[in-house]
Amino acid sequence: MQNGCVTIRKQDGGELISIERGDGIAILDLEWTYLNLEKTEIFGVCDSSERLSLYQLTGKQLLQTCGSLTSKLALTQKSVKGPVGTKCGKDRYLGFIPMCMNWIGDSSEYLAICGQNQKINLYSYEGCQIGHLTEEKSWILSCKKHPQEKQLVIGCQDGTIRSMQYFTPIVHSFYKDRYAFRDIITDVIIQHLVTEQKARIKCRDVVKKIAIFKNRLAIQLSDRVLIYDSAADDPFDMHYHIKEKVMLKFNCQVLLVASQHIIYCQDCKITCVNFQGQMEHFWCLDSSAQCIQQNGGPDGNESLTIGTTNGQVFKLNLNSAFPILLTKIDTKVSFIDLSSDRDKIAVIDCNNTLTVHSLQTKEILLREANITSAAWNQVINDLLCYTSKDTLHIVTVDYTCHQQPIEGVVVGFNGSSVYCLSSQFVRRIEVQLAQAMYYYLDAGRLKEAYQMARLGVSETDWRKLGNAALLNMELQIARSVFVYLGDYFYLTYIQQLEERQRHGSVQPPDSLMTSTEKLLIEAELACFQGDYKEAAKTFKKANHVERVVGLYTDLRRFTEAKEIMISASGDAESKNGECDFYSEEATRGLLAKHAEWARATKDHRTAATMFIEAGNYGAAIELAAEHGWVDVLLELSRKVDKGDRIHLDLCAKHLAKLGECAFAADCYARIGDVESQLDILIRAAKWDESLSLVQGNPEYTRKVYLPYAQWLAENDSFEEAQAAFARAGLANETVRFLEELASCAVSEFRFDDASWYYWKLSKQCAEVAKGSQDQHTKREYLRRFKDCAKRADVYYVYNNIYRYMKDPFATHVPEAYFNMARYLLQRLGKDDFDGISKVYPSKLYLLFTDLRVVIFEHICFFKVNR
Repeated sequence: MQNGCVTIRKQDGGELISIERGDGIAILDLEWTYLNLEKTEIFGVCDSSERLSLYQLTGKQLLQTCGSLTSKLALTQKSVKGPVGTKCGKDRYLGFIPMCMNWIGDSSEYLAICGQNQKINLYSYEGCQIGHLTEEKSWILSCKKHPQEKQLVIGCQDGTIRSMQYFTPIVHSFYKDRYAFRDIITDVIIQHLVTEQKARIKCRDVVKKIAIFKNRLAIQLSDRVLIYDSAADDPFDMHYHIKEKVMLKFNCQVLLVASQHIIYCQDCKITCVNFQGQMEHFWCLDSSAQCIQQNGGPDGNESLTIGTTNGQVFKLNLNSAFPILLTKIDTKVSFIDLSSDRDKIAVIDCNNTLTVHSLQTKEILLREANITSAAWNQVINDLLCYTSKDTLHIVTVDYTCHQQPIEGVVVGFNGSSVYCLSSQFVRRIEVQLAQAMYYYLDAGRLKEAYQMARLGVSETDWRKLGNAALLNMELQIARSVFVYLGDYFYLTYIQQLEERQRHGSVQPPDSLMTSTEKLLIEAELACFQGDYKEAAKTFKKANHVERVVGLYTDLRRFTEAKEIMISASGDAESKNGECDFYSEEATRGLLAKHAEWARATKDHRTAATMFIEAGNYGAAIELAAEHGWVDVLLELSRKVDKGDRIHLDLCAKHLAKLGECAFAADCYARIGDVESQLDILIRAAKWDESLSLVQGNPEYTRKVYLPYAQWLAENDSFEEAQAAFARAGLANETVRFLEELASCAVSEFRFDDASWYYWKLSKQCAEVAKGSQDQHTKREYLRRFKDCAKRADVYYVYNNIYRYMKDPFATHVPEAYFNMARYLLQRLGKDDFDGISKVYPSKLYLLFTDLRVVIFEHICFFKVNR
């Protein structure tokens, strides 16, 4: 408006935002645009006071400080109250009266302003002045852009109407896996071609040239050169920080940066300055430098390759005063690239003819026409890629490895990745080089084939390379291949081959291998690949039948292995009349392996049978015992020779565990081990057989009769037990044993059993005392007789009272329990016996109260109180 206000309205005319500029200066023009970079809408306003202001859709002015923006579009922090926006921030002073303006560019990122100064002035979307497109003879009053093409139409005060076309020149730089290019004239974008990460550097000035080298980045602005660097120890770091500001103003065709220098080319002159802006070297060539490639080198002494318009190619070291002529062609050089080993150079002339020169022999190795660009592989020295029309070619000096259609031109080749430039964007293309690997494989050049495989081939291709290396005994290459594949079986095989080489059983690759050695390696490789039928044929062809038997044995194909053994032995006998191959030892070994496999597959019955046939009785016995096979153990006990005490002893022990004591005793009888035979019979309580056996072996009388007497005592045959103890010479053992039984019965509250044991014990003590001649012993056993008889009476009576107190019913009338209690108290007297409770008199008190036996009540209380 004429009063300096800006109002934004809806389609129906209602006001959305109103911006009060506050100075009352008339607004001359206003233009909208949508910024893809910032994902926002902005509009520019210019007024008659020669000022430019930029606003967002919300009415907030874009913050500007001293004519520049922050790293991103920033908004003022002051909020907008109601529908009226508040003007704040700083305007850009133009220096002329603007009459019109227009957003131009592919994404409308530039602002063209025309007016009093008779020029089309170009500004960035941040308000930074870039320059001017054209200059007229009068005021430019109007300016419009073409909706689809890069064209402008202007109208001047003197009536001139003119159409003009504009373009933005590409400024970029490439080094290995990093690519830097200019964006919207004032920004630089660095792209990591492997990780696809990008970093943007805002310069807020016209970017004239860019140079990138390792972690260094140089940006030439209108009056200075900025040096940035990233982390040198991280190849993927994309955080660039400013290192130096070199205050130099110059125009050049080519800009390069090194670790400590800036190099720029001006026609025939090449100048080298340090980061402080001081010139250290300069060189003057015979003709203009057309292209320059940086080759790297020690810090401060990097080398350059320079192609000139007169066809000469020079090498230039930064600390050397004289360039070195590498080669020369007949026409102007338009492109050069040096191989990774610096022994070959690719040159493209102005006629698009590619020639590859050897720097050692000075001969031309390759010549191709209609080539637009080329690049040597950074990993493999002999691998070159180039583009012709829309086709990518990957070649060596003598073979074309790969072709495929692409868009753009090739700018780099690293491993299996080809970097192609289209417009100002670089994209990475992965190429397959298996064809080249097979070419070298067929030619027997395994080292070159391995280098090709390293660039990226399938797992199948890797395996074919590894097998070829093994057949040719190139073990180092084979090891590298199978380490890459992670195949530990092949690595183990390679280790075995190396060991055989050291012992001289296998010839090294530089010597002539015999046909048998090659056949053996082929057969072993067939085994690793799972082609066992072919492996068996190859082993037979090499006359190593034992390896066939071993192969079938490892495959658990024992029937076929046995057939091979029989067949081989028959052939040998027909030729020589004798054969040691099919020997009993070999057969036993085969049967043993068969048995082990059967056991591993849980076929234990077959395993036991195979172990018996192989003569491994110990394993067969263990299997039979583990599964409780009595029949197998019996068969083994009969088959084993009686002199084999170890296996017969094992059979006997396992038969005894399985309850077959008679068979176990028979085993011990075969080896004459009477003591072990008696142990088995006693454990099984086979007393008739034990007593019969001890009659012929009286030295074992005590060994048999002692457990026999204990067994009789446990089965209530005390008289027989006493006789057995006497036979064993242990007459006192019966008394001790009955005492133990009685004590256990008392502890378990089986007082009736305790009474019976003590009664038996009293009789036994009386018998011992009667038969003893020693008076001291007789008196001792008579004392024990009385004590046991008393205990028998007490426990017998106490059992009825105990049961009365514990059971829910009574088996006798109360008077009977009353009399039992009287007898118990009378019999006990002052003695204390184990298991007799002290609290039962109080219980008897309740019973006696019911019977109204007052006198006995007093007696009970008297006993308790005492």
